[in-house]
Amino acid sequence: MNSAARPRVLSLDEAAAFRPQQIVELSRELAAAKHQIDWFKRQVFGQKSERRIVDGADGQMSLGEAVNPAQTVSPPPSGERTVAAHTRRPGKKKPDTGDDALPFFDATRVPVEVIELAAPEIAGLGPEDFEVIGHKDSYRLAQRPGSYVVIQYRRPVVKIT
Repeated sequence: MNSAARPRVLSLDEAAAFRPQQIVELSRELAAAKHQIDWFKRQVFGQKSERRIVDGADGQMSLGEAVNPAQTVSPPPSGERTVAAHTRRPGKKKPDTGDDALPFFDATRVPVEVIELAAPEIAGLGPEDFEVIGHKDSYRLAQRPGSYVVIQYRRPVVKIT
């Protein structure tokens, strides 16, 4: 450490030559420096929440404490299967319940445009080669300038005879 940066320690004769006002100012500076050093010590060496050791006198159990082998439950068998370099779970498919066919709006209050779609399966077949057994409807909300409209797509469900 550089000796020029260090304050010089006064001798007793030099300290006796100080006026009482200077002694009071120096004691205040010393008290403030001690307070600051104590604060830094608490920050660096003080008790931290991560380091705190909590005694179990409050009755709170820690995770996994006092678990009997009889209490452990085996996990349900999963549908996982091992594939090269990873594990694959079975897909969660929803059966086609026709939920898309249920309108999510009041058809008497919203304009509906119906667009009839052709079934690609019957392309090139004559009308005697297939039978339309129903329609599958799906709805989409479309925005027009100043208003909204619901577009209904109707796809025929066919049975090829």
